[in-house]
Amino acid sequence: MERLTYYIQNNEKLPTKACIINLDDGEASQYDKAFCVMNEVNAPATYYIAPSRLGTSNGYYMTEEQVARVHRYGHDIGAHTRTHARLSTLSYQEQYDEMVGSKTDLEDMGYIIKTLAYPYGAYNDDTIEITKNNFVLGRDTSQDRIWKDIRTPVISFNEDYLQHFF
Repeated sequence: MERLTYYIQNNEKLPTKACIINLDDGEASQYDKAFCVMNEVNAPATYYIAPSRLGTSNGYYMTEEQVARVHRYGHDIGAHTRTHARLSTLSYQEQYDEMVGSKTDLEDMGYIIKTLAYPYGAYNDDTIEITKNNFVLGRDTSQDRIWKDIRTPVISFNEDYLQHFF
């Protein structure tokens, strides 16, 4: 996603045969399993992290140290709200606090945050407005499970917000 934001910000054409790998929630299994495999094949990914979950649930989520190691090995870190909130159910201010708060929390840990993945794929007009003003792009996760359908759009063609990815 970091490379994609570069192409978007510089209005450059995307390379052919490009692939983006995203991992949501910061689960420890993503560190224990996917991290090693992706490093072996030199496939960078973006890990979307909800900062309040780091190191919680008896090891279910990655620790801050694990996220730091993932980043040191060349993977991107993206925001996934502070608490993995369902954004579409929140007021504008609550969404702002969740979204921009997670960006701030992660930046305070030393990461440059340009992208956001909406938990549960849930968003509304307020979500998109906040994303447009604070991130390079937002990613909808609601269509993640239909990736095998070649007819599925990769990019939303909403002219008001071209950086909204599915």
